[in-house]
Amino acid sequence: MITWLQTAFLKHNKIIFGALMVVVIVTFVLYVGPYGMGGGGDRNMRVERRDFFGFNLNNPNDQQALIQSAMISAQLNPELGIDRNSLDQFAFARAAALGIANQIGVPAPSSEQLDRFVRNKDVFADPESGQFSPSQYREWLAMVQVSLRMSEAMVARVLKDDYRISQVLEVLSGPAFQLPFEQRQDFIEGETSWDILIATKSMADFEVDLEPEVEVLRAFYNSNTARYRVPERLRVKAAQFQANNFVAQVSNPGEMELQAFF
Repeated sequence: MITWLQTAFLKHNKIIFGALMVVVIVTFVLYVGPYGMGGGGDRNMRVERRDFFGFNLNNPNDQQALIQSAMISAQLNPELGIDRNSLDQFAFARAAALGIANQIGVPAPSSEQLDRFVRNKDVFADPESGQFSPSQYREWLAMVQVSLRMSEAMVARVLKDDYRISQVLEVLSGPAFQLPFEQRQDFIEGETSWDILIATKSMADFEVDLEPEVEVLRAFYNSNTARYRVPERLRVKAAQFQANNFVAQVSNPGEMELQAFF
């Protein structure tokens, strides 16, 4: 059952994330210095601190913490569609949302609040019943620990951070806030009625008695040559070599060769 709050958030998530991205971009630009990543400063000079909502972007540990937390959160929220190309922006957006949570004093969730938050995650739901599945949670946690090399404690911290971020998004969404054009559009869609008329004609009754002359056809073709052009085509030839056919030609590697390879 989708609650009113979820409906309101889904309707305005573009506005909310857009506002967060504006905050992220402005802050990031203001703090970009000559000693940032890819900068041309002297490597021997002291690297200045670049604060970003409590994170030092010139600190490799802080950079790693941002990315790792974003990777776990992306796995927890697959509906957001975060891929490798958008992971950096997602990490900055999470940092901005957590910074806002600190500014407005959003507390960490209690045990009961965190439990409800986890149980409402679709990624932990049983595929058949749609309800929270402890086995599904354990399988997901094992997958994260193996594929992402993240500990259970780190997952718990990201879950708590995501809970605080959800509270920030709830505050930013506002109580039933709508822009004027959204109000007009909702009114139009709710009050509009449509009358649909369908006309049918049997193909069996449709007869065409046309016998155009060759000159007419030629003139039509010359006026519409673009409609009859064959698009550019590619022809590819490939030679496939089966590795099994050449194994006998390769001598067995020695211990030194194996050690150097691995």
